[in-house]
Amino acid sequence: MSSSDDSRPRPSTPAAPPSAPPGGRAPQAEHRCAEMGPGTPTPAEDRAIARKLLAAGDAKHAALHASFALALEPTKPEQLALVDELFKAAEDPLTLAPLEATTYFGVVALRALFLKRLGKIPEALELLVQVVAVRPDLPFGEWLDTWLDDETLGKLDPQVAARLFDLGLQRLVSTELGIAHGRSVADRIANAARRMREKHPTSSALSFALSRALRMSRKLDEALAVAKEEHEKRPSYLSGVFLAGVHRDRGELKEAHARFEEALAKQPDDVAVRLDMGDLSLDLGRPDDAIAQYEWVLAKEPDNAWAKPSRLYAKFAKSGDKAARDELEALAETDTKGRARALALAITPFLGFLPRRPESVLGAVDAIREQVRQKGIEEMKKQPIKLQLSSLEAPSAVRAAAAQFMELGLTIDVEIAGIPQPDPRQPAQKTVYEIFKYEGASTKPVLPPASEKTALAIARLAAARFHGPTWAELARRTAKELTFEKVPELLSLMVIFPPVPRAVLPDGKPAPSPFKLGDWWFRVQVASALTIAFIDEGWDESVRKRALESMIYGPPDWITTAGMVALTALANVDPVARPHAEALLYGLIRPASSPIELMCVAQPLAHCLLQLPGLDPDTKASFRELRAEMERGNAPASGTA
Repeated sequence: MSSSDDSRPRPSTPAAPPSAPPGGRAPQAEHRCAEMGPGTPTPAEDRAIARKLLAAGDAKHAALHASFALALEPTKPEQLALVDELFKAAEDPLTLAPLEATTYFGVVALRALFLKRLGKIPEALELLVQVVAVRPDLPFGEWLDTWLDDETLGKLDPQVAARLFDLGLQRLVSTELGIAHGRSVADRIANAARRMREKHPTSSALSFALSRALRMSRKLDEALAVAKEEHEKRPSYLSGVFLAGVHRDRGELKEAHARFEEALAKQPDDVAVRLDMGDLSLDLGRPDDAIAQYEWVLAKEPDNAWAKPSRLYAKFAKSGDKAARDELEALAETDTKGRARALALAITPFLGFLPRRPESVLGAVDAIREQVRQKGIEEMKKQPIKLQLSSLEAPSAVRAAAAQFMELGLTIDVEIAGIPQPDPRQPAQKTVYEIFKYEGASTKPVLPPASEKTALAIARLAAARFHGPTWAELARRTAKELTFEKVPELLSLMVIFPPVPRAVLPDGKPAPSPFKLGDWWFRVQVASALTIAFIDEGWDESVRKRALESMIYGPPDWITTAGMVALTALANVDPVARPHAEALLYGLIRPASSPIELMCVAQPLAHCLLQLPGLDPDTKASFRELRAEMERGNAPASGTA
């Protein structure tokens, strides 16, 4: 797992310590107008109520209604005029916007305005940057642009300004935001920090704040320039750490590792840098180095919530240590920080990552490619190539191999030693949809090709970086766009595949595919299956039920596996479908009578069952034993689980 992909706020990136506004906590994003019902006043009505209360001498309740209106219309002139009226009416206006244990962000914004009118600019900005980070979808950022004019920046102490910028960025990290909103806020803070740094070019604190804001807004070239300049002019431990962080964000892992090593030489007891070194070592394929760093941290902090699961993950990454994997999974069940859960998912086949398919025919493709590389294609064409399979393999695997041989210009004669009994070419039961059918030992599609629109939608999903929960959400959105009428097309895409979306190189040629053909086909099958899982609602009469059953009850294939992955994802996010999805998966627990059933049904099922939600300890232990049997390559005993 790449450390650049995880969600940990980097411990070695210096920032302001967790801070709350004076006398209270940071603002809360919730507001009572988020879901406006028939009885909820509009902002205009709240202003009218506030003025009536103010006229009656109840300034406290007037301020509350003013904060409701301010939350939704922070730049409206009549709203700001009402704030002025409240400010003039109170002997101490700050009492009208108190900060308590949990403070509504509209009240925090009102208090920030009062502080600004009182001339307490740093205190006002401290609140405002947090409001902007909490609700970047509202135009509070315009306040920030106005307040941070040249005159104000000239009066601010650079250390105070840097702390304010870091506070806003820190608040941004802890807030659930869309990418666009998050970058927009980081951009505003970067603009202010850049202007402030122009006035105080020797302030290291401002350089660090600007670099961090630029990294969060993904302006990595400028971030690198700022970090390099600071490190060259005022080299220090912190400047080295910041430079390492920028290199890491840019994907320059060796450079980042080298800079962290330099920092560690200056402060060898820095736990945060040790953790970063461990993460980078994993990224660089150095699990032993990673384990050493994590164990150093654990010797100092035995319960470190980052190092403990990371060490187990590194041990599994190094050698497939199943005891380490089991311990990591157990740790994930009680994890409150998220690291153990993320790493356990990362090593979990099918919803954590899509594993390479195990069929021997695909291994033969790799072997013949190597021979072509050594001997040349013309030499390989001189004699016919025969490929003998001991048993029937997944149709998708055989077709993927044939397509790759065709790309090489080679003709391969595939011989199958025998068809297992019972015959796996037969469906487990009658299904509504027939996706492909056998003709002897080969197969052909049954459904007509999908439309260009449907194929493109699934190709986009299949090309995305795989993360089970993220793909499930993307599939849900794709399903809404396509609707249930497209189910036959989605099923067709499991055998008639769209091309890989490719970037165009400067010379006008398409970039090389990032996926091997077999990997791409399986990604498309999983993307299609997930989209079908969300294509409609309900269950008994749903189209998705009939389509998913057609996948898992048809002849064993990668399509069967994709259907099981979709059912597992569905059970985790859809309470209505969950018991039905679980029942279908449980119903697949049976002895594997052939290698094709072992690879397409039994082995992936063992992994999927362990990813179902709410398993009791006994059931989970049973499923772990089932997985252990599958990892030993054995068929499960009848009735397991």
